[in-house]
Amino acid sequence: MSWLIPSVTATLIGTVVLALLNWHLFGQHRERYLRLWALSWTIYSLRLVFEILIQAYGDTGIFVTGHQLATLFSGLLLLCGTYEFMGKSLNRLVIIGFVFNLIWIIAGVSGDFSWHVLNLPTFWFLGAIYIWTGAVVLRSREIEGPGRRLTGWSFVLWGIHKLNYPFLKIIPWFAPWGYLIATLLEITVAAGTLLGSFDKVKRVLSASEKRFRMLAENAQDVVYRCRIKPEVRFEYISPSAKRILGYLPEEYYADPELAFRVVHPEDLPKIKDIPVLTGLNRQPMILRSFKKDGTIVWTEHHNVPVFDENGDMVGFEGIARDITAGRQAEEALKESERRFREILENVRLMTVTLDNQGNIEFCNDYLLELTGWKREELISQNWFNTIISPESRKEVRKSFMQIMRKMDGHYSLRKETTIVTKHGERRLILWNITLVYDGRGEIVGLTCFGEDISEHREAEEVFKRYQLLSAHASDIILFFRREGRIIEANEASVKMYGYTREELLNMNITDLRAPESKSLLAEKIRQAEERGILYETMHQRRDGTIFPVEVSLQGTIYGNERVLFAIIRDITERKKAEETINHLAYHDPLTDLPNRILFYDRLTVAIANARRNRKMLAVMFLDLDRFKFINDMMGHAMGDQLLKDVARELRNHVRANDTVARLGGDEFTILLPDISREEDAAVVAQKINEALKRPWELNGYEFQITASIGIVLYPNDGTDADTLTKNADTAMYRAKEQGDNYQFYTPAMNVKALEMMEMEIALRRALEQGEFQVHYQPLVDIRAGKIIGMEALVRWRHPEKGLIMPADFIPVAEETGQIIPIGESVLRTACAQNKKWQEMGYPPMRIAVNLSACQFRQKNLVATIARVLEETGMEPGFLELEITESTAMQDVDFSISTLKTLREMGIRIAMDDFGTGYSSLSYLRRFPLTTLKVDRSFVRDVLSDVEDAAIVATIIVLAQNLKLKVVIEGVENEEQLAFFEQQECFEMQGYLFSGPLPANEIDQILIKYMSLQDRNLKVL
Repeated sequence: MSWLIPSVTATLIGTVVLALLNWHLFGQHRERYLRLWALSWTIYSLRLVFEILIQAYGDTGIFVTGHQLATLFSGLLLLCGTYEFMGKSLNRLVIIGFVFNLIWIIAGVSGDFSWHVLNLPTFWFLGAIYIWTGAVVLRSREIEGPGRRLTGWSFVLWGIHKLNYPFLKIIPWFAPWGYLIATLLEITVAAGTLLGSFDKVKRVLSASEKRFRMLAENAQDVVYRCRIKPEVRFEYISPSAKRILGYLPEEYYADPELAFRVVHPEDLPKIKDIPVLTGLNRQPMILRSFKKDGTIVWTEHHNVPVFDENGDMVGFEGIARDITAGRQAEEALKESERRFREILENVRLMTVTLDNQGNIEFCNDYLLELTGWKREELISQNWFNTIISPESRKEVRKSFMQIMRKMDGHYSLRKETTIVTKHGERRLILWNITLVYDGRGEIVGLTCFGEDISEHREAEEVFKRYQLLSAHASDIILFFRREGRIIEANEASVKMYGYTREELLNMNITDLRAPESKSLLAEKIRQAEERGILYETMHQRRDGTIFPVEVSLQGTIYGNERVLFAIIRDITERKKAEETINHLAYHDPLTDLPNRILFYDRLTVAIANARRNRKMLAVMFLDLDRFKFINDMMGHAMGDQLLKDVARELRNHVRANDTVARLGGDEFTILLPDISREEDAAVVAQKINEALKRPWELNGYEFQITASIGIVLYPNDGTDADTLTKNADTAMYRAKEQGDNYQFYTPAMNVKALEMMEMEIALRRALEQGEFQVHYQPLVDIRAGKIIGMEALVRWRHPEKGLIMPADFIPVAEETGQIIPIGESVLRTACAQNKKWQEMGYPPMRIAVNLSACQFRQKNLVATIARVLEETGMEPGFLELEITESTAMQDVDFSISTLKTLREMGIRIAMDDFGTGYSSLSYLRRFPLTTLKVDRSFVRDVLSDVEDAAIVATIIVLAQNLKLKVVIEGVENEEQLAFFEQQECFEMQGYLFSGPLPANEIDQILIKYMSLQDRNLKVL
């Protein structure tokens, strides 16, 4: 056992060396396979120690246990390391190695350690494992250079050693050398692996450094590394230093102090502050430096300190970025803000910003000074409730809402309001209000500039946020010197005048004014410098067009000089609107004739001239006859067109100094301010009537119109405008009443006019009080001896005047439109009475009801009749509607359409007063008539007038040929009765049979004369 001590010593020394190598591998490298191999080799070296101890001292329990555990874990860790080394690839080599290792572990753990032949497979399997691992390493590229070959062949030699180890141990002198050889081979394997890992790290570092240099040398920023201990020197500076500062990297390498000498003197303290310079304070460093050409460049440095192996800070490295452009922009912005604040401080203008609810977001010091409020008392408060006077709040709030709804952009408003200070003082402020937009173009509030015009304001608007205003303001904003040279112009001025901004800045303010306005500019500038002014003038565009503008001009500070500040607004549309409003105020919007106001004004002036010059003038009041019918029949659009055509015709028939005016509706007035005699007015009236009588055509319809004209003369018929106009109106009504085309005024007309007015009032009361009654006149068939119908006739039971006949009130009712409710009342009463007679058992008969022209032109006539029939329960076949020939011919197509509709309902249609109108036979054939009624004017003289007898005979023959019934009206004696019997006309009505009677008296007649067997019995 003499070899035991040197073997143990050699093995322990090898184990320690191996442990140190493995510790380095484990601690300095992150690869998992190196760590697993290191642990496997260390544990295996311990296995050798335990094996030696077992050989020396026998199978002691602790040695055997240590030997078994070392066998188990060394083989397992070796297999896992190789598995990781191969990238966790489960191929045949891994499977073979796993089988060998498993046999090795089982054999090593369960076997004893005597030199029995059964121990031989243990070493063979162990040798196979190492040879397999060596083959894996040699085939891999994970370990580079000589380290891979050294490691791989060491594994192979170690495996071969294990294959022969059992045989070598039989040789006595080899035992101590066997353990020493095994230990040396383990150290060789570990050293080879370590060398290979060093090669890999070196390769990775080399590639990393290459990539870093490529990035640094192509970067826009400067990358650098500088040592400051033991001396200042640059280890690296990227080529971009030449672009930023103008110096090559070599110049910095040769002269490191150059980097500090080019720094601006004001920034030298920064680089002398080590924490700032090296980045220990973790803040970027901003420096100004002089480029090689002498210009200043701003750079932003991000540095980090560099430490040596002892932890001492020996330098810094970092990146420098050129921020000159950004700093210049900041400086320009600061300069712009400085200029703005300078202007704001020198122009006393209230400024307030509101959100879209009217709450105050910002207010300036001048507003606080003027109102006496503190800023914290106003911010977030509602503008209307805090500053605006109570009487102005409603109007201002309304204007605010109108502005906020204005979505076409760049909208502004000038408005004067009264404000109340904190101490109750009232001041008049002229506000310039503009919309404020966010980045998306949405309206977010208002900016209001207020000028105290109660103390003759000095400025109307200042250069506050001029860039924003110039981009969004629709008004022209100009700054110019006292001599007129323009020094600032916004975009709106470019669009308005047609010049480029550069051209405007080379122009004088007088170049923009219209020629006739240039002489006034000097005085305006003087006034503006004193107190600020607001005036209107004319400006001229580049193309020569002249347009009106409103100029707000005031003195202000721009930079360091006193200049003029102008806000110019194009007021072309406002002027047009004012002209239009002014025109509309004195002219009729439909015909463009002078209206009542302008007519009265001219009449008043004409009266004054006539009085002064002792001359005569005439006033004519003209009203179109039947215009209401035309308007209702053809629609308001056609009526309006007719009024315009009539207005044009009237203007064409008067002199240039005469005035034609429209007072309203179809009423016109004509002023003849200079006539010699009353015949002059009559001549004009005749010319107008002749002109209006011509055929008129509208929308394919042809018709005729006439006018009724009342004439008054100054001074005979009145000496003031009201009297003359009223008397002319009275004369017009007399002309209409008498059917004359014109009528001169007489004092007696006022009495008649008063009666007409009283009649109109009485008719309205009669409708309300139910004073109208319906009387009925029988219609008889003399051949059958029967009453075959009744005609309903209205009467007015006046509470004071008694029974009033239709001829005394129907014309007034038609003129005022009251005939409509009167006619409907008669229709309803007549239908209800006829239905009652039928229910009383009297033979059914037709009831005839007259329709006036006004009723017939109602758009709802058919619906009204249908409703009455439904309400009264009378069948349509028992209703006969009578219209006059003239009514039917007013609009033939309308009449035919309406009558056909009524006829289709079963209603009978009679043409009343036939023969007195102007219908033609062709039209008569088209009307859906059932009856012709011969007018009483022909019946009265039928026995004595041959022409009347011939007309009646012709009508009877015509009706018979057209298969129409004929009714003779106004039969009053037996001779007339006999004449019509000879003409074979048997349906008659008249006082020969009965006059119109109330319903209760008709009841008695119906009882007595249900059959007229005795024609000699008359009911009078």
